[in-house]
Amino acid sequence: MAVATQEDFVRLDDTGLTDEELFERVPQDVAVTGYDDFRYSTICNPPLTTHRVDVEAMARTVVAQLCRKMAHKQPLAPTVVIPGAFVRRES
Repeated sequence: MAVATQEDFVRLDDTGLTDEELFERVPQDVAVTGYDDFRYSTICNPPLTTHRVDVEAMARTVVAQLCRKMAHKQPLAPTVVIPGAFVRRES
């Protein structure tokens, strides 16, 4: 079984398992990954595999796009991709 969450700090209630059951044999029986490299993902047991995002770059881009929109200018681009990085840990 594999579980991917939309962010690192998510309770996995929809699996129907308790945390103890779910994480009993990670990563032997269950692979778990998150998204955003939340600061506590390194102190989980086991440490959580995740996708690191550049939150500051995302915020700068959103503010720039909003400022352009408020000034009635065209957006910088229809879609802006903010690079991230896969962070392999023990989960």
